[in-house]
Amino acid sequence: MTQKNIILTTLNSRYSHTSIALRYLFANLKELKDEANIIEFVINEDIGRIAEDILKFNPKIIGIGVYIWNAADVARLVKIVKKISPQTVIILGGPEVSYFPHRVNFDEADFIICGEGETQFYKLCKEILQNQKPQTRIIQGDKEDFANLCLPYEFYTEEDIKNR
Repeated sequence: MTQKNIILTTLNSRYSHTSIALRYLFANLKELKDEANIIEFVINEDIGRIAEDILKFNPKIIGIGVYIWNAADVARLVKIVKKISPQTVIILGGPEVSYFPHRVNFDEADFIICGEGETQFYKLCKEILQNQKPQTRIIQGDKEDFANLCLPYEFYTEEDIKNR
């Protein structure tokens, strides 16, 4: 297994669903794309095995998409990853963490990006990899200029398409 500094992941509701959000984040990582990988899971999979599968890449950063259907599982995943690999930086984003108060306790995550995150996720990853962590844990996403974003469609694999 090749080490990747950045793992983008989420727990989809079914195998037939792939996350366009993860692919948007990946597409806009600029020069960091070679250091990143997308790994998707589904809810009701064993959280310990998910943590193990992610940590096989020895990532420095894990970005997790949080939605209403996976929030509780994500909180458990964060807790397990932090117990096994406390130095791994966990960044949460998505609709379920963008508004307060949170239904689920996400205190063990290192950073939360609220709102649109393509630009902020890239900036945050770059800072973390340069050992320049921001002082604030909650980061407000910028209103993205869609015309300046890289589109994610080329980052769908044949397997992604086959599972639809």
